[in-house]
Amino acid sequence: NEKHCRGAHLVSLYISTFLHTVRREWGNVDKHRVDKFYTAVRLMIGEAYKYMAKRHWNLGIIRLFNDVLYEQALSHTPNGLRFHLIDLCIEELAKANQTADIPLTEATFLDCVEPYFALASKAVDKNVQKRVMDKLLLRFLNEYSFVSDVALREDSKEHEEEKSLVFSEVHVGTVAKFIFEVASESDTDERYRKA
Repeated sequence: NEKHCRGAHLVSLYISTFLHTVRREWGNVDKHRVDKFYTAVRLMIGEAYKYMAKRHWNLGIIRLFNDVLYEQALSHTPNGLRFHLIDLCIEELAKANQTADIPLTEATFLDCVEPYFALASKAVDKNVQKRVMDKLLLRFLNEYSFVSDVALREDSKEHEEEKSLVFSEVHVGTVAKFIFEVASESDTDERYRKA
């Protein structure tokens, strides 16, 4: 058990250092190399979610990763890195869930996306809040929830050759309730309650 904790802390330190370095260098990236930075960030976040899946979505590891993600990237400007993380979050989480031994439950899914909703509720820039709603929440509803058109098309297929990216254990009503709770918190910016 001690080895397990040490491993998780080393992984979080590695991700923290990576995000800190990317954030520090973000303003120096020219247009020819920005795609390489985007790809590196996508790969790192994807591997972080795969690590959490391999560790059976342990809540302590998820919170450790969330703290690193929020402190090293989401809570800082400029928006380029934040927007990219928001854009890739749900897709990379779905890919990790697809290959996981244990699928994400509602509670675990909400734990994984919690830093993004925390960002949306407190962001000074309204574009950040809109980006979280559009790229995370609406993409979940339209592409990755079990009531989405994608899931309904997959259900109509007779044979399924590979596991779906749909979060079959995550119910839309529970996500809606969570969002309502976040919006109802006293520290949520008043202007976001209507969004």
